Amino acid sequence: MKLWVVKIGTNAILDAAGNFDAAVAKNLARGISFLKSQKIATILVSSGAVGAAKNLLNFCEWGKLKKIEAAQIKSAVGQPILLKKYAKIFRGENLVVAQCLLTRADFASRDRYRAVKNIFQKMIALGVVPIVNENDFLTPEELDFSDNDQLATFVAGLLSAEKMILLSNVDGFFSENPKNPTAKKFDEIAEILPAHEKCVAAEKSKNGLGGMASKLAAAKIAAKLGTEMILGNSRAENILQKIFRGDKIGTKFLPTAKKRASEKRVFLAAGAHERGKIVLDCPLENFLKKKKTGVSILGVGVKKIFGDFEKGDPVGIFSEKNKKLGAGLAKISAEKMRENRGKKGEIFFHADEIFWL
Repeated sequence: MKLWVVKIGTNAILDAAGNFDAAVAKNLARGISFLKSQKIATILVSSGAVGAAKNLLNFCEWGKLKKIEAAQIKSAVGQPILLKKYAKIFRGENLVVAQCLLTRADFASRDRYRAVKNIFQKMIALGVVPIVNENDFLTPEELDFSDNDQLATFVAGLLSAEKMILLSNVDGFFSENPKNPTAKKFDEIAEILPAHEKCVAAEKSKNGLGGMASKLAAAKIAAKLGTEMILGNSRAENILQKIFRGDKIGTKFLPTAKKRASEKRVFLAAGAHERGKIVLDCPLENFLKKKKTGVSILGVGVKKIFGDFEKGDPVGIFSEKNKKLGAGLAKISAEKMRENRGKKGEIFFHADEIFWL
């Protein structure tokens, strides 16, 4: 069965007053039910828990809390409210939903990563619609996702999703702020270029954590993982059905990878806990900027090695100017790398086990 990952943002599921928008949820439920009839399973990544609690909580004590503490409490209050509303509306389309709360740590460990993948696959086989959100209640800041666009990208990669749909409160990706009369919408983007990045407004969305910069970043990773991404408006009638039919709606970001990424590459892309880092010398770095696929890293191209990692551990790959270039799974230990640094014979990182940024 094919799989789509659909992410809906805070401003896309809440109305102007900050309340859950039932009409949007019904539109979503009809679309997911339709996809199911076409043998396409759906995982829904939904923001809105913190926003759903805002109108319920008006404590004068908020000022005494740290910003992160207030967000954690609002998330804990809003999450069951959000799921209850989804469950009721989706039941009207004969869909059963499940709450799935994840942290970045679930993607950083190979064992937990595989466990998440396994349970999602079992849910999908049973016809359940997983509704995914970050577990904000006690997630340390260093282990959280920057936003749910990123979370959706990692879930899509984890399960080799055919498409990832980001539903926002705008009609797609524009050349400038869509409120400007001169703004032009891109129907399709084959490769994200510096010119596209210049189109992005710096400000984030009103209630959400993301904004267009976040969506462009998600599109970049999705493209490298081999997943097509579509950005569209949650309030467009029958948007999922239209995307299925191939109608020109929203903005389509095409995958740049020829095939979907392997489990190992997705694991690395999703923030595997790196045990050390290596620094490449300039000639190899310049070569990789042009190539970046099908290239293994040998000892001859490595300038420095940091950490005490073992064979199979995730390791960061950096330039001489300390810019992160990617991550890879070490073919040998840090000790052996130090012994073979500068030599041609030993492979430090195999091409199939590297994810380039």
